[in-house]
Amino acid sequence: HSVSPNVRGIAWDGDGARMFIATSSCEVYEVNTDDGQPMHDSPLLEGHSGEELYGLAVNPIKDVFATVGDDAILRVWDTFEHTVLNTVSLEMAARCCCYHPEGRRLMVGFGCPKKLSNAQYDGKWVVLDCEDYQVMHEARDSQKWLTCAKFSPSGEFLAVGSMDCKLYVYNVLTGYGLSAIVSQHNAPICHVDFSEDSAWIMSNCSGMELF
Repeated sequence: HSVSPNVRGIAWDGDGARMFIATSSCEVYEVNTDDGQPMHDSPLLEGHSGEELYGLAVNPIKDVFATVGDDAILRVWDTFEHTVLNTVSLEMAARCCCYHPEGRRLMVGFGCPKKLSNAQYDGKWVVLDCEDYQVMHEARDSQKWLTCAKFSPSGEFLAVGSMDCKLYVYNVLTGYGLSAIVSQHNAPICHVDFSEDSAWIMSNCSGMELF
């Protein structure tokens, strides 16, 4: 089942009675020309489409990683098989994601530079259950698209960077209550990380500032 069934290209293998079909959602299918049915349970190749692919997060306890992008799709990949295990439709474009240290929750931060739909609320973020990918929590404190996110090693805090040049720090133990807003940066946040003991936050921005 294709994310977007719009066909972008077809190649016919006359000798082998096979047809290869490429879709606008970056999938390639091999089809039997005798009956028109797919020859495999999943695409031969698949990936992200849209403007940009930004979000990447590695699960700390499983051999999987997650990606999100402007195509509003979350893909969870097998690290060693290089195959997609789960494809989840998101409500809008996303440019950052991160796993909780326990590996059972995934945060996705929404927004992108272009207004791709009327339902695009830049700055919104959600926490998904990694079993069924249902929303466990959602919030929106920034009005600009989110650029990076990281849970602390202790799992107690979540830091989220935004295009509004601010870091938003949430307390996971109190239901993701907003604990602090860091506003020292003078340019959009690029990266954020915690110290090993979760006591310190380090971040940099596109203005080449490091705090």
